[in-house]
Amino acid sequence: MALQVDELQIGLPPQLLANRADICQAEAAIEAAKLDLKSAKLVNLLTIDKPKCSHRANINS
Repeated sequence: MALQVDELQIGLPPQLLANRADICQAEAAIEAAKLDLKSAKLVNLLTIDKPKCSHRANINS
């Protein structure tokens, strides 16, 4: 009597990996880095496009 195997699963199921503390910490660090990058891009965009007021009178002169 031969046993037929359709699939051979190797490794750990994804659910076990998702519950590991080091994996959760790494995922949180990646998400935080993405948010930091978005914030930096936004700040950069806001500071680049500030118009300079050349018509202001110099009070000290």
